[in-house]
Amino acid sequence: MGKFFLYFGASSAATLMHYIVFYLLLGLLSAVSASVVASIAGALQAFVLNRKYVFKSQFNKGLSLRRFMFVASLSCLVNLLLVWVLIMGLSAGPWFSQVIASLATFVLGYFLNSQWSYG
Repeated sequence: MGKFFLYFGASSAATLMHYIVFYLLLGLLSAVSASVVASIAGALQAFVLNRKYVFKSQFNKGLSLRRFMFVASLSCLVNLLLVWVLIMGLSAGPWFSQVIASLATFVLGYFLNSQWSYG
């Protein structure tokens, strides 16, 4: 259970980065585009924090990074789809949509990273 809380901490920091970038870009880009760019920024921060503090990888850094980025890309796609469906399909606001998408990708990311990215 300790690893889950460390992952939560790393993910919270990465989510904060995501939200800051999302906020800064929201007036310049569509909500969906801002969310994609913000996801990438958050993913890079998450890799660094997870590698250093959360998971003891049995793989070399390059393989862990490739696997992590695959999971991050999948999470980004899930995030994009959820934000788009919530905003375009259900007329939800951008912040509500982003919070729901963040929660969904958190659960997905923990499972895939703990079982596959770091071994």
